[in-house]
Amino acid sequence: DMPGAHWFKPLLRVPPGPVGIIARLVVRKQHQGRGIGRFLDLLCIAAARACGCRSVFCDVPPYRVDGLAKM
Repeated sequence: DMPGAHWFKPLLRVPPGPVGIIARLVVRKQHQGRGIGRFLDLLCIAAARACGCRSVFCDVPPYRVDGLAKM
């Protein structure tokens, strides 16, 4: 079992594995709006790729979905 596994059940197809997961990334309020969250997301995705992940699942709040989908 992995964190966020419950989100995979409604998928129409299984994402190609191995699968990396991004969850609970937080930037303090006083540092928001500077691109730090985007930089950290890109860093997480790059690390997942470097580890051989073919998919990255993002267990994030709805307001972050659009930004991640564009990466």
